[in-house]
Amino acid sequence: MRQPLDGVEILECGDRIAVSACGSVLLALGARVSVLASDEAAARLPELQRAGKQRLNADDGALRAEFARAHIVITSSDVTRIPRFERAPSQIVCDITAYGASGPLAGVAHSDALVQATSGLADTTGEPDGPPALCPFPQTEGIAALYATAGILAAWHVRSRTGLGQAIEIALFDCAFSTLSTFLPFHFVGKAVTRSGNRHVLASPWNAFRAGDGWLLICTGADDQWKRLCEVIERPDLARDPRLAKAADRVQQRPLVDGAVQAWISRLRAADAAAALQTRGIAAGPVVPMTSLQHEPNIAHRGLYTASGMRSAIRYFGGRTGPASPLAPRKTHAEAGAAPLAGLKVLEIGQYTTAPLVARNLGALGAEVLKIEPPGGDAARGWPPQQDDQGYFFTLSNSDKRSVCLDLRDPGNRKHFASLLRGADVLVENLKPGSLDKLGFDAAERARINPALVYCAISGFGAGSAYPGRPAFDTVIQAMSGIMDAIRVNGVPQKTGISFADILGGLFALIATLSALVARNMSGAGDAIDISMQDAAAWITQWQRAGVDATRGARVVRCADGYVAVDDGHGVAVPASDAAGMTRSALVERLTRQNVAAVAVRTVAEVAESEQVRSRNLLLRAHDSAGREWAIFTCPIRLAVTPARARMAIGPLGEANAALALTRPEKFDRT
Repeated sequence: MRQPLDGVEILECGDRIAVSACGSVLLALGARVSVLASDEAAARLPELQRAGKQRLNADDGALRAEFARAHIVITSSDVTRIPRFERAPSQIVCDITAYGASGPLAGVAHSDALVQATSGLADTTGEPDGPPALCPFPQTEGIAALYATAGILAAWHVRSRTGLGQAIEIALFDCAFSTLSTFLPFHFVGKAVTRSGNRHVLASPWNAFRAGDGWLLICTGADDQWKRLCEVIERPDLARDPRLAKAADRVQQRPLVDGAVQAWISRLRAADAAAALQTRGIAAGPVVPMTSLQHEPNIAHRGLYTASGMRSAIRYFGGRTGPASPLAPRKTHAEAGAAPLAGLKVLEIGQYTTAPLVARNLGALGAEVLKIEPPGGDAARGWPPQQDDQGYFFTLSNSDKRSVCLDLRDPGNRKHFASLLRGADVLVENLKPGSLDKLGFDAAERARINPALVYCAISGFGAGSAYPGRPAFDTVIQAMSGIMDAIRVNGVPQKTGISFADILGGLFALIATLSALVARNMSGAGDAIDISMQDAAAWITQWQRAGVDATRGARVVRCADGYVAVDDGHGVAVPASDAAGMTRSALVERLTRQNVAAVAVRTVAEVAESEQVRSRNLLLRAHDSAGREWAIFTCPIRLAVTPARARMAIGPLGEANAALALTRPEKFDRT
């Protein structure tokens, strides 16, 4: 089967992990990738970053020819010197740096560990009464690599229809900041927020609990899940306790809630407790060691690991669905400022993070996005804190969309949905696998309605998994993909503060959707994509499995007013007694004089108010259809000719129904 990037020549010229990671994802989409590296530099690269690529080692004259030949060039100009060359009009050049080309930190070549500290990510990971924890895998490099891949595919979509290339700027800092959607809402309303260990800042119970033979993650997000959990742990009285009625109430009563769950689980084996919870639809999973990750039942079932390495996290349902006739390309050049996906229509049936992240970025890239919500809305609409009856987290996660309220269990509403589907280019959803089939929209029906549709389904364990029907939240997937095993605080496995598995699943889904649109430009055919969050999360652990520790030589030092991240690579001694009596700025200044890289570990509030965020407009003010003003994220993909633009905040539930002449469900509910 023809791949989206068959015949595309890519040149990697950069020492950042993000450069090689981006190249590897594009390689899996059919591109031919060459790597510019000296013998010494190549020897430092683990096999996973070299596999399937051709290595180049030539003089500057020959290298200029290689640059001219490549359709796409991926660089990291802050850490790698490259020969001067002029980008051809049809060429795409993506530069991945720590901080981008503007702002007070422009050009500073910080490592992944230090960007974790400056972007606020480090401050969100670890226990609330302990120091921030640095992730040993390349957290910010990995996120940037995936956004770079998405940016390149968006630019290639433009090029394939217009012949126009362009420059792309990706900053690790920008990408990392865009992941703080569960933390920034509290800053917006003046509340301090920091790391919460394995807990969720917006839901409870959501924690790691010690069973008789290991650790088990349990996650509940909705009130009905809490009631079912109370039955499983044999505490029906808690389901009736008015102090615990709503998610916000349970967050305030965490000691009571967690204590009740721990008392029950401590008497059981982890597998038995998980089985009991799963029968009632409660998300739970064990912490899987990285050393045995390839033997985890679902990962083995999906064949993620092979003798030659790791398979792509992008899978497909049975091939192309549409006619083999290419879409007619536009012969004229795109107008400067036009969005890359202008004219495309996207439907999203999503909640929480994964599918909303995909559709949010497609919207910023110019697509018209309709978010299909059930009566009562996306479960995250009511998460605190709120403005009126709408949550800040929900709004951050759903910019550049309009809400449509449909009850897909109702025959009349299903007809409305079929009508929308007929005119759509993309449908992305994160329902339980098989849910659309049960509603009458299986693969055959989708192909009948719209054979050119790009359909992307995201779930915890993928379609046809070893765990059919098993619910999964981000933290459970972090546990079952090796992420939590990699981060230990006093021996306790830790999740990342951000919803990392959700984000990785969403970014791979974004890449898969864009690559399918590129393929459709050639064939006219739709696609059906299967994304497993577990596959996507396991992808980020491959560097540590290969012996690449992104934080080697980096550590966190306590100061009088917070913490400093130090990345010296050779262990310059900083006496704890000295550091404890110094401010962060004083310690950073002292270490800088010793040529030691060090930065203050910024809190979420400090990052949000930083000059770097302001100067790069990473948070924008936008209005919804009801006239309310909100903060929304800028898209981290900076395209020079056809830029992405975040434009509007999502409004009230069903805001677009009237304009689309769609009948609201009889049980339509704005609360």
